[in-house]
Amino acid sequence: MTRWSWLLFIVFTAFAACSATGGSELSSSSSSATGTGGGGGEGNDFNVGGSGGASVGPAVAFLDGVVLAPEGTIPINEALVYATQGDVEPIPQQVFCDKCIELGAQTPYVLSEVDGTFSLGLPSAGSWKLVIQKGAFRRVRTIDVTEGTAQLDPALTTLPSASDPANGDDIPRMAVTDASWDSIKDTLAKLGLGQIDANGALVAGTEQYDLYDSSNNHTLLTDANLLNQYHIVFFGCDFSWPDTHLVDPTVIDNLRNFVAAGGKLYVTDYSYDILKRAFANENPLTWEYDTGQFGDAESSVYDAPATVQDPDMAAWLATQGITSFDLVDNWTILQSVNNYSANDENGMTAQFTPTVWVTGDVPGLGQRPATVSYQVGCGRALFSTYHTEAFFGATLAAQERALLYIILEVNVCIGDIKPPD
Repeated sequence: MTRWSWLLFIVFTAFAACSATGGSELSSSSSSATGTGGGGGEGNDFNVGGSGGASVGPAVAFLDGVVLAPEGTIPINEALVYATQGDVEPIPQQVFCDKCIELGAQTPYVLSEVDGTFSLGLPSAGSWKLVIQKGAFRRVRTIDVTEGTAQLDPALTTLPSASDPANGDDIPRMAVTDASWDSIKDTLAKLGLGQIDANGALVAGTEQYDLYDSSNNHTLLTDANLLNQYHIVFFGCDFSWPDTHLVDPTVIDNLRNFVAAGGKLYVTDYSYDILKRAFANENPLTWEYDTGQFGDAESSVYDAPATVQDPDMAAWLATQGITSFDLVDNWTILQSVNNYSANDENGMTAQFTPTVWVTGDVPGLGQRPATVSYQVGCGRALFSTYHTEAFFGATLAAQERALLYIILEVNVCIGDIKPPD
């Protein structure tokens, strides 16, 4: 059990909750490109914070269910579950600023528990639109509700594995660089966003995200229009292909503007220079051995016993029987996270501290940050010192499960939590 559920936790939430320290989901679908922060939001969900909920008047019908990840077995905590008889606004299909807003007082809602379970009370029977949402993962279905308690079919409450907005299914628009190491494409497939073979590798052509290989992945840095088509961009561990581009001021502007507008950057180990160069003005992270040259913080491989710093994440892992695990295949070392100044989601200068999700006991150095996220403008950046996918095979490793959790958490909405009256 030491490496079983870790990176999945990180991914779903790709990307820290409604503030730099975490949160849930009442959000708007505003396309404003003003601010975000250390772990921010995505997707038209409504962030209420905590595990509370609201029903309008005395409930006469109860909908019980479990929110699950796209692969169909992993529970999702603090997903927003609500019902409406009105319209559900579409999620913008490009980068956007997803600010938290108030969910209307006439909208029954609840947040799922750490094991994914929920019970939603409704004031009347009849036709309702049931919305299951975490970040930009959203499923909307029209259901006929009768008085009493009904157990919902998991098909209604499992987050979608593919985008089909016309039929009520949304997933984030994702770009994945096919890096030399750290096959994030395989992890995402194991999370339900593609098919895998017997060895846990992506079956080419089944992926529900856009892949960029060594011949074209640089275009994500140089083409702002292309970059801004996505909600999340993944840069896995690789050598120096971006270096020649990262000295180009236009590339730096593209990356900064993407995040400021609400985009999420997910970067691992040897690709750290992308974040270091793009956010040099803020300097939220300091790497061991960094002297200012490209790649000088790249280290030798090590494993590190993990300590989960986020209590919600720890509780979520515990429901799956995971109370300890190792971070496997680390290739960089974070020296520290730093307080920094940046625009918030409203374009106002604010003070931030990166969120440390997990630390690792680095040989010879002790506890160091291993998975962190931070806010700039209306978006977030996520960095891990280790490979997301370290040849674990067809079964999700702990650090892959953590990926799911954190990607979801960093994709919830940005700003103050405003629960209904």
